[in-house]
Amino acid sequence: MNILTEILKKIGKNYEDLLPDEKQTFDNYEKILSQGAVTADKMAQFLQAEIAKNTAMLTEQDAKLNDRKDLFLKMAIQRDRQFLDFIMAPQKAAQSLEAYLKNLHKLN
Repeated sequence: MNILTEILKKIGKNYEDLLPDEKQTFDNYEKILSQGAVTADKMAQFLQAEIAKNTAMLTEQDAKLNDRKDLFLKMAIQRDRQFLDFIMAPQKAAQSLEAYLKNLHKLN
C-alpha cells in the first residue's frame, strides 16, 4: 500500500469517489512516486533539458530580458553545465582509460 492509498483510506474514499481533477492530481502524484530513485542518467537528462531550455530563453529573438534576468539565465546555464560535467566525469574517465588501453595494446 502506498502513501496515496493510505491517505484515501484515512479519509474514507476510494479512487472511484474522486472528482476528475482529483483523479488527475492523484495520477500525477502516483507517477511521481513510482519513478524510483534518481540516477546519474536521469539527472544528466534533466540537466541537459534545463541547459537547452535556458539557452533557448536566452537566445530567443523576441525575449526582452533585463540585465538581471540575462545574468540569471547565464549563471543557471553555467551551473548546470558544471554539474553535468561533475556527474559525467566518471563515465568520461572510463571512456578515456578504455581508449588509452586499446591504443596502448593495439586492440583496434
